[in-house]
Amino acid sequence: MQQRRIARNIWIFILVITGILGVAIAWLALLPYERIKPLADLLARDGTMDLFTYSLQQRARPFLLILGMVLLILAGFAYRMRQPIQDTTKYLTSYPVRHSIQKDFREIITSLHALSQDKVFLYALLLITLLGGVIRGLYLTGPMQHDEAYTYTAFASRALRNILTDYHLPNNHVFHTILVFMSTRLLGNFPWTVRLPAYLAGVLLIPACYLAGKLHFDKKIGLTGAAWVAVSPVLIDYSANARGYTQLCLVTLAIVIFAVYVKTHLNLIAWSLLTLLSCLGFYTLPTMLYPFGMVFTWLLISAMYRDISPEYGRRFYYYLSASVVIILFLTAALYAPIFYVSGIRAVISNEYAQSLEYSNLWDSLMSRIVSVSEQWLGSSPATIGIISLLGVALGLILHRRISAHRVPLQIAALLGIGILLILQRVAPLARIWLFLLPLFILWASAGIIGGMRMLLPNSRHQLATNLLLLAAMLLPVIRLSASSASVAGTASLGVEEEIALFLKDNLRPGDLVVIQAPIATPLEYYFMRYGLPLEAFDEQHGDIQRLLVVVSSKYDQTLDEALAKKGPPDYSRMVSLKIIHHYKHATIYELSP
Repeated sequence: MQQRRIARNIWIFILVITGILGVAIAWLALLPYERIKPLADLLARDGTMDLFTYSLQQRARPFLLILGMVLLILAGFAYRMRQPIQDTTKYLTSYPVRHSIQKDFREIITSLHALSQDKVFLYALLLITLLGGVIRGLYLTGPMQHDEAYTYTAFASRALRNILTDYHLPNNHVFHTILVFMSTRLLGNFPWTVRLPAYLAGVLLIPACYLAGKLHFDKKIGLTGAAWVAVSPVLIDYSANARGYTQLCLVTLAIVIFAVYVKTHLNLIAWSLLTLLSCLGFYTLPTMLYPFGMVFTWLLISAMYRDISPEYGRRFYYYLSASVVIILFLTAALYAPIFYVSGIRAVISNEYAQSLEYSNLWDSLMSRIVSVSEQWLGSSPATIGIISLLGVALGLILHRRISAHRVPLQIAALLGIGILLILQRVAPLARIWLFLLPLFILWASAGIIGGMRMLLPNSRHQLATNLLLLAAMLLPVIRLSASSASVAGTASLGVEEEIALFLKDNLRPGDLVVIQAPIATPLEYYFMRYGLPLEAFDEQHGDIQRLLVVVSSKYDQTLDEALAKKGPPDYSRMVSLKIIHHYKHATIYELSP
């Protein structure tokens, strides 16, 4: 009786909240700007909400109206479906939570134990992972690049509250930045500590790719994919680049793995991990929207085709809906400090996420596809790209033969991501699509191995598959040798670090360092690394006695250009000019009165 009353009260709460919010949001959408502006100003600390402009209100109006209507429809749905909702709520409130958690935990442990039975494949995976980790580790101490240096200087080097609230540029991949903050505070400020979170995620991609491949196809496809991930040039590069992209790749594979698990097991722990990982993905990069759309579209279509565990009965859609709602609310809560301080537009409508006209969208997407293919291939021959595309296509054709799942994840990716791109009208940069590369490698591996199984007799295809696995095992060894030779032939210090070390002994009070992007930010990082005063970059500081102008021929910079763009207004009084140091592509000029 008490459970029935609780279920009814929860249903009433859902009905009232959705109804009131729907009416309130729709009412706000219909109010004129003059009526809303005073209400918005009340939310600002200084009494004036400058960000809330008339144009913003006009752009937000249709979205608010749609949101209000959706909430009202949900309220109507809740009223119409009151009995099923109350029955489900009663079931959940009467559910033996403690017993369920213990059962679900044992179930996951049993599944992991079953995966560990393939000893030969696990040892092979361990070797591939170790080699992949060593390859990536060779690049950890390389010269700092512009974007990763900016991640540290503008965000991770500051107080934690700044990381949680400052989004003046989308370089702040918040969860990744928090990890960089922790890494550098615990281990000190070195290039390898700044890159450590990206590196660990990049290494973990290898076993995650194997597990995703094994669950979607089989262990041979998973191991082949893991070997290719271990030697992928672009994944190696981003594993030694302090950005959040390898974390997003890892989260993508993780939610793919848990999506397979929740599809075949009614397991609340797995649902919770799927939900939590999705939130962390969003907190790393808002472009988590694409892998999120892909995976949850796959789950939805799988449910529509009844390719789910019979344990769910009709309740699968409730679990799926609850997970989506929790992800959206938790993500909004995590970004709330940023929304308050930096504004919503800084996240969802910054200069890198501007909508295009539909007439330009297709051409922009085609140019991005070319950029993505160039980035993924790196210096590899185009033949590898063609074979990979054929493998993906063949894998789609042979899906029913090579996978136990009825719905191909590739189809869900096309549908889920395609719809989002059409709605957003954006053509994301090449690096945004990095999350798809491990999956693309798996799809290509599945098609190639599946094709061999179909075209060759049983004895032949077994031999061919084993040879392919052996070749995949050799790939990390070959790549490690090539990477070792490449790193050994590269100078240990970058130009920016050499300049910082030179200035450490030669910088004087009253000096102003004049330097342009893209080498300005790495130099600023090395100033922080070696304890040099950042005031040397500030043209407003004190009495300037000498200009030290850094000019890079690599970026076609000139002395006059550097002075005009970054020099002090009265730099013309500096009449004495001489070169005081020269590096590979950079020259330091001294100007004094």
